[in-house]
Amino acid sequence: MEGLVGIDTWGFAFRDLAALSVVCERVMDALKHAHSRSIVHLNVSPRTITVRQVTRDVIQVQLDEWGSATTMDVLHYSYQGLYSFSHSELHDLLPGQSWSATAEHDLASLAYCMGMLVSLLEMRRKPIMETKVNRNMSFVEAQLTKLNLNSALRKRLMDSLRPVKKNLDRRMKLLKQPNYTFGFGNYMF
Repeated sequence: MEGLVGIDTWGFAFRDLAALSVVCERVMDALKHAHSRSIVHLNVSPRTITVRQVTRDVIQVQLDEWGSATTMDVLHYSYQGLYSFSHSELHDLLPGQSWSATAEHDLASLAYCMGMLVSLLEMRRKPIMETKVNRNMSFVEAQLTKLNLNSALRKRLMDSLRPVKKNLDRRMKLLKQPNYTFGFGNYMF
């Protein structure tokens, strides 16, 4: 694969939402290609999307940093990507708990990434690395709506943000279990 010399999306000077829509669609195409081969990127963020504006109307986009990538059939016991852009399921992992990567993990990261970039573009604010990612689903959905993506793509991105059912079942089971905290020689419930 030929490398692309450009800047990441933090530094890309978007003229309008249309340019950001093109970036989102191209990254989605790259992820769809990887997912069709059972590969999950696991680190989609503004830092891993390289953009080069060839002419005023031509934008080249490349998804970089595949070092965290994995296949969908492998069990993992830790996460290496950026937590701020990761699927909520990965935030709830218990130490030593196994999990498998899915396409939803990448799509949720892309949705959070695009939501943040639209917000920063609207505020005409330069991003800083410590910029907090707004993980509120209605906020992300409103930002994705502004991108004027086709409805199927927007729905797919929004569906990826919803918790996985088996993860919800696990959370409910944990909430019902007593909290065995050791204190003063007694188990406290």
